[in-house]
Amino acid sequence: MSCPLPIVIVPDGLAYDPIRKIALPQPSFVYRAVLDMVKRDLPRRTLYLAPANNFGTDCYEQEAAAAYLRDYQGKVITVPSSGNAYIDTRGNAAQLRSYAEALNLWPFGPIMLVSGQRHLRRSILCFRKEGFDIEAVLGGSYAIPADEAIVPRLWYYRIPLWHQLYEHLAFLRDLVRLATTKGYTTW
Repeated sequence: MSCPLPIVIVPDGLAYDPIRKIALPQPSFVYRAVLDMVKRDLPRRTLYLAPANNFGTDCYEQEAAAAYLRDYQGKVITVPSSGNAYIDTRGNAAQLRSYAEALNLWPFGPIMLVSGQRHLRRSILCFRKEGFDIEAVLGGSYAIPADEAIVPRLWYYRIPLWHQLYEHLAFLRDLVRLATTKGYTTW
């Protein structure tokens, strides 16, 4: 009998208070839907919350997710973010790999990669290019609540057509960027 695959969760933003104009220490509606899916469908597993952004607040996306998962029955590993620049999907993968290398956990071996459905294709591209062995993927669907905001940088998450267009263009950008980056040879 084999052990279940460790799960790597790609972040998807923080909630936002438009009145006070601040990011909240809570996962966005997209990220929360993915975390709910994991809690419901993948209990008692090892979760790696990829390093991400704080959007100007004291709480990073992965920390908000860990707090949200406080009643999860498995092991939740919060990977710290490094640097001050915005961490995109490629950065999520690169920083997670650096973390694993620093702890002599690299290579991870096969993983299950989980993210919001629209973000999944690009997540697969970026994590594979960083050398992750993705054996399974799972994309979470979500509803867009009328009364809940997301950080302004991710405004397009609230408009499905714009979100789909953004992800398509970002996938093409990352495909070109990763194809021309030295040290990357496998797709």
